Amino acid sequence: MTTPAPDLMARIAALLTVTTDLTAPIGLREDARRTATDLMARHDIEPAAARAACGTGPQRLTIDDHPVSNVDGHGQARASLVIGIAIALDCKGVHQPAPAPKAYHAILLGRAADVRAARRLAWQTFHKIHSAIDPGDPQLPDFIIGYGRRVAEAIARPRVFITPDELHHRGRLHALLTARFPRLNTITVESRTDWLIAGRAAADRDAVRELRPTEEARPNRAPTEAGHTPDSGEDGNPPSDDR
Repeated sequence: MTTPAPDLMARIAALLTVTTDLTAPIGLREDARRTATDLMARHDIEPAAARAACGTGPQRLTIDDHPVSNVDGHGQARASLVIGIAIALDCKGVHQPAPAPKAYHAILLGRAADVRAARRLAWQTFHKIHSAIDPGDPQLPDFIIGYGRRVAEAIARPRVFITPDELHHRGRLHALLTARFPRLNTITVESRTDWLIAGRAAADRDAVRELRPTEEARPNRAPTEAGHTPDSGEDGNPPSDDR
């Protein structure tokens, strides 16, 4: 039997990950399951091989909904901090805006260990930030973003060259992003060269951004702003204590 191409396995793994993602709408999960099943049948891929492509333990693909406090209207700054740290740890992040005081969400995609580390470090960083500055200080959002950039700079992994394993991981992440957010019209990158350490590959500094909102955004959400993804998650997620 011919060995499936890596990009095909990455796509199937991404679709299977979406099927168990509670942040995704039910319809998207069902579509992902049908597509994965069809690809596996057409290419004669065993279920065990497909599951193995998803990874195991700390290396498995995961999608995580990280809500941050938005009661003061600074949820976007907090989500940017979370996503910046996640990017430095080889993950991807997508904004899910919400009007104050509803929780603002950062959807993190990556290896389970990296996503857990990003969440833990973000929580520790928020604790330090909100212990250092008055919550009513008008400079709070700038302070949050600046502090987050410093943390990301400190933890970013310098690379002189990109290994095959890293290239494979990037392929998995791209497939996962596409499967989870299929309605993204335009994806661009935001360079972090001004605050990530020199020598880090540009693709490792990218922030995922949506430039044009879709027509299917939920009516109970504020209009999607430029630079953010369309609404893609379920409502009813509890706000975090990142405040």
